[in-house]
Order: sequence, then structure tokens, then C-alpha cells
Amino acid sequence: MSTALNSKIKVCCLLFFTWFYSFSQTKDSIVSNYIRELSSIWTKNAHITFNEYLNYPEQNVLSVPPLYTIGSNVSNNQSPKNSLQIQINQLEQKIYKKDPGLSFIAAYQKNFKSPIADPEDIVIFKQKFQTGVQWDFFRSGLYDSRSRLKELQYKEKALIYQSLNAVSGPALKTNLNKIIYLLNEEKIIILQHRKTFVESFANLTGQLLSLNQISKENYIKVQQHLNDIAYQLNVYQGYNDLHANLKLSAPEKIILPVFDIDYNKIAEQFINASLVDSSAYYNMLAAGTGNYFLKDLSLNANAKYNFYDVYNSNVPNRSYMSVGVNLSVPLAFNQKDKKERDLLTAQLLAQNSKPKSSLDTQNVILNSLYEFKYKQKQYGNLLQKRELFEELIRNEKVKYHYGSVEFNPLTANIILDDLWSTIIELLDLKQDMYRILNELKINLPSLNVSQIIKPYTFEPVTMSIVEDQSLKDFKTIKAVYVWSDVFKTNSPASVINYCKLNNFNTLVVSVNKTDVSQVNEMMALSRDFNFELLIGSNKLLLNDHIQIYLDSLTALVKLNKVSAIHLDVEPHTFEDFKANKEVYFAKYLDLLAKAHSFTQKHKLKLSVSIPLNYPENVLTSIFEKCDHVYLMAYENVKPSFINEKIKEELSQGKEKVVLAFRTNDFSNKAQMDELFSSLKIKHVAYHDLDELIKMSKKNLNKGAGR
Repeated sequence: MSTALNSKIKVCCLLFFTWFYSFSQTKDSIVSNYIRELSSIWTKNAHITFNEYLNYPEQNVLSVPPLYTIGSNVSNNQSPKNSLQIQINQLEQKIYKKDPGLSFIAAYQKNFKSPIADPEDIVIFKQKFQTGVQWDFFRSGLYDSRSRLKELQYKEKALIYQSLNAVSGPALKTNLNKIIYLLNEEKIIILQHRKTFVESFANLTGQLLSLNQISKENYIKVQQHLNDIAYQLNVYQGYNDLHANLKLSAPEKIILPVFDIDYNKIAEQFINASLVDSSAYYNMLAAGTGNYFLKDLSLNANAKYNFYDVYNSNVPNRSYMSVGVNLSVPLAFNQKDKKERDLLTAQLLAQNSKPKSSLDTQNVILNSLYEFKYKQKQYGNLLQKRELFEELIRNEKVKYHYGSVEFNPLTANIILDDLWSTIIELLDLKQDMYRILNELKINLPSLNVSQIIKPYTFEPVTMSIVEDQSLKDFKTIKAVYVWSDVFKTNSPASVINYCKLNNFNTLVVSVNKTDVSQVNEMMALSRDFNFELLIGSNKLLLNDHIQIYLDSLTALVKLNKVSAIHLDVEPHTFEDFKANKEVYFAKYLDLLAKAHSFTQKHKLKLSVSIPLNYPENVLTSIFEKCDHVYLMAYENVKPSFINEKIKEELSQGKEKVVLAFRTNDFSNKAQMDELFSSLKIKHVAYHDLDELIKMSKKNLNKGAGR
């Protein structure tokens, strides 16, 4: 009975473990399929940036002013009513300009019944005739004409500003609607792509969450992206749909570059000028033109020709010239009341047109400029944020390319969507900038936009790094040897990406005529590294051609891209080295001295690679002339052995020592990193990049890609 029970228990256990194993295998297979699908989604979309919707500084900001030419040309933008008023005003100005107050005068008098004696001239005449010229100086004369002319000039300006406000205000509001519509179209295109993209892996994240393969945080992030996309699509699409429902024609495509505002020109031309930039102000000036006392004063001068037909025929007729001055002063003292009446009339006109006061206009302009500056700051911050996402995506591409176990397709897809979302935010900020410019134009109708805008400048962080590699002084060196073989299977761009992924900061680069183009391309691709130009020819010990060799190498690459010359010349490799150590070391130190002289002349650093068995006197000379000494700890990689062998080198200069390991001595890179960490050496180097990449790919399935 006991035996049968035991047999049943064994069978049950076997069945359970068989089922559990089968379930585990099925689960792993499902998870693997999901991950492959996520990776496929990533590879199909990773190249998309939507950079075409960004307007960088190189775009011509002169495409902005045509949007705001409304109101800049008065004759083309006046309302019909104001246009006629201005024409009448200008004709009246011409009339008063031509009126100096001169008038022709003539008088004739005939006596029918009895002779008349002229009391002024004491002449008895039958008839008389006078003619001449009279010049009025004040009322109805020269002063009155000039006052009236000045009044008309002010009224003309008032009419112009009334016309600009009447025409440009509604037109500019329509203009802003056009800008919003066009930018919304761009946002909708990006959002629709984002919607399709996120939906393509949203269900997968739900499945992976149910299998406990992703965190709830990542699942929530995906759902948050979906909700955000849906909300924005509803806002932007709703606006454009309403535009169509109102039977407004869709605007033509126009370039909408990002721009900056020259605040000094705004201040010089318009902040102070805003005090007179209103129709109300000019109406007030027009009402206050002239002195009311002088307007009512009458003063004129005249020159007359007088002819008298005298009554007595025995007396000859009399004629003569005369000049005179007439003055008339009103006794009604009402000038103050008249001026107050006209000022109140001007204020009534101002109230009817409801213009802003000059102080209100100033405040609006200042607030608008402050808001623009803040939006510009947000725009720059967002561009930097976008740079960060681009760098994260670049890292994910490198991880994927080299099969790193650190590559997470879900994380990569979320980062990619974050990058795309920054485009929407940048377009929103650009829209705000155009809105603010619109407000400035509405408040200052005569504003000439072309005079106050300038290109927007943004210097990416990656472009601001100092190009001169010799200026980089890394506190901790993490170097890798780069030999020509690496370019047989890797492009310069992928080499740089791999080095960034593994946090190398110094590349010890070999160069020859066959790979010089790849080396130069690699150096041009990144400013994040120090490049040490490697000299690896042992033949240099047997001749005196080091200067020629250095000149030929530096002709292949630009020295401003190089931080150091690196000697990897090994006298111990010659067959007769043991018998002629002193001779070879003397040649080596002479070679080192010439290389040192070259680096001093060209302001470069000097590095060398040496084994762990050089004598003390040679080490002393090496450490005196070199900035860094790479110790090639190859073959025997036991920590105790290495610690013992490098004591003498560390005593010569611990800060100069760079400990170098060879990939062939390890199974994977993780072992190299662990040994470096245990030895607690500050500066380290890996030999070499080609073998390191091969090792990473070989150990991918073992989880030792890094």
C-alpha cells in the first residue's frame, strides 16, 4: 500500500514539474515574442526626429515682416472714410501754406449832391478812388494761417492713427488665427504619428505587466502618453475644425521661423514715442494750437494809392501813396474759456474712439516684452531638453546595435515619444511668440517689424565644447587602444557610439595612409574625447627618422584634434635585446627625448606604453618626460602579481600611471572592470577596441555585453 502511494506521489510530482516546466517555457516564449515586437517597433521609428518642424537660426527671419505689413503703409490701409478725411485735410494744409495773410484792397466813393471834405486829408472832392495791399498779422492773417496749418497737421496724424487702428486691429487678429491654424496643422501631423506609435505598443505593455515583466511605473507612463496625445489632438483639431465650420478658407502655407526681438530698438523707437502714438494725443495737440489772445487780436499793415477828383476845377486832382497800421483788441476776456472748450471737445473725441492712454500702452508693451523674453527662455530650455532626449536615444541605438543586455525596447520607445513631444511644446512656444508680436503690432500700429526683429540664436550644448582637444584634462582617464582593424567591420560613427556607451574619454589611435579618412572622420564626429596619436613602429629605434615620421603622421591628421603623442615602441621585442639592453634603452631614451621636444614645440602631451619590467633608471627618465605612462599588464592578470610588479612605477608618479589590460586575457569585459576596480588604480586602459567589440557581441547571450 505504501509502495503504491509513493508511486502515485512520484507520478503527481513528475506531472507537476512537467506542467510547470512547460508553463515556464511557454511564458518565456510569450515574453520573448513581446520583446521582439517592441524592438521591431523601435527599429521602424528610431530614425524619425520631426526636425523639419523646427526652425533653427539659419532660417531667414525676414520672412516674418510680411505677416505684419498691415498698417505700415497708410495709403494702402486706410478705411474709405478716413481716406477722404485725410485727403481733405491735406488739401486744406496746402491752402493755408499758401496764405501769408496778404489781401488786395480797393475803394471808390462818388458824391452826387454836394462836395465832401475828407476829414483825414482835408480835400473837397466829387469822387475818390483807393487801391493797395493789406497784410494781416493775427486774426484772419499770417499767424491765424500758421496756427490753422499746425492744427491740421496734428489732426492728420490723429486721422492716420485712427485709420491704422481701424484697419490693422481686425486684420492682425485674423493674421494670428492664420498662424494658429498653420501651427496646429503641424502639431496634428506629429500627434497623429505619436498616437499610432504609442498605441502600437500600449497593449504589449499591458500584457507584460500581467506577466510581471515590466514595472507598473512604465505601464502608467505609456497610458499617460496616450491620454496626453488624445487631449492635445482634441484641442488642436477642434480649433481647425471650427475654422472650417465657420466657412473660413484654410490659409496658404507660409514660413514661420523662430525669431528674437531687439529690445533696445523697441525702447529707443517706441517706448518713449508711445506717449504720442495715439489719435487722442494728436487731437489734444490740435485743440491746443495757438494763443487765443493772439487769435482774437487784429493787426494789419496796408499800403494804398489814393486818387481824388477835387470839386474845384481850378485845383488839380490829387493823388498820393500812403501806408498805415490798424490795431483792434477785443475787450471780452474769454480766451481761457475758449481753450477749455476746445480741449473738452478733443477729450470727447478721444472717449468716442476709446483709445488707450499713453501710460496703458507703455505698460502693455513692457509686459509683452517681458512675456516674450520668458517664452524665449522656455524655448531655449526645451531645446536643451530635446538635446538630452537625443543623447538618450543615441545611447539606445548603440545598445541595440551592439546587442547590449541593457537595451530595453519599452524604455527606448518611451524616450522616443518624449523626444517627439518636445516638438509639440516648441511649436506651442513659437505660437506664443507670434501672439506677443501681434500684440505689439496692435498696440503700436506704426511698428515696422523688420526693424525690431533679429535671428534667434541657440548654441547646442554639444556644439559649445572646446574643439581644441589638448585643453581637456580629465581627472580620471578611461582609455582604449584603437587600431586599424576596427574599421574593417565598424564605421567611424559606430566606433564613437560604442566608446560613448562605455564611457571612454581617451582614444589611443593608430593611423596610416590606408585608414586616415576613417580616423579623421572619427575625430570630427565627437569632441567628447582626447585623441592620442599612437606611434607604434619599432624600426624607429634603428634609425634617426623620428622627426620625419612625426611630420608625416601629423600631415595626415590635424594637430588641433590631437591631445598627445603616444609612443608604443618596444625595444624588448628585438631578438638581441637581452644581450644589448643598455644599447637599446639608450636608443629608446634618445627617441623619447626627440618625441618630447616635438610635443613641447606643438604644445602636446606625451604618453608611452611600456611593460612592467623596465629598470629604475629608465623609468625615471620616462616619468620625467611623459605626462602619462601606460603599463601593459598582459598575460599574468593575478591581482597579487600586478600589485607587486607596478610598485616601482607607482613610486615614480602614481598620478601618471595608466594601467592597461588586454582583452585576450579575459573572458568578458565585466572581468576586466572587476579587476580594475579591485586594484584601485585611478587611470585605466583597454587593449584593444576591435577585440573589445567582438568580445561584447560574443558574450551577449551571457549578459556580459558591457
